[in-house]
Amino acid sequence: MNAVDGLEDLDDLDDLDDLDDLEDLNDKSLQQRLSAVQRDGLNLRFIRDKTDDICRAALAQNGLALQFIPEAQRYTEFCEIAVQQCSAAFQFVPLDKRTLSICQSALKGELKN
Repeated sequence: MNAVDGLEDLDDLDDLDDLDDLEDLNDKSLQQRLSAVQRDGLNLRFIRDKTDDICRAALAQNGLALQFIPEAQRYTEFCEIAVQQCSAAFQFVPLDKRTLSICQSALKGELKN
């Protein structure tokens, strides 16, 4: 089981409804931050402490969240998840991470559209 699979077991996803402002996410628990990116991966932009698990969950929900991950943390694994989820995320893949597999995933995604 990978880390993203385990995130689906969160019981307390409704706590996010109590947030008045997404910018308050940094004051919330890890579980609430995970819930926020599971609902909308682009919420990653509001989170300062971008742990690998939070990034993985955000990318699984919306590959375009890759743009909010610091370039030094854009691992090949993250780039693959992002491009498989959304081929448009390819634009945020660093040049040194553009493997044949990632390029093929981006092309396959574009051909579906």
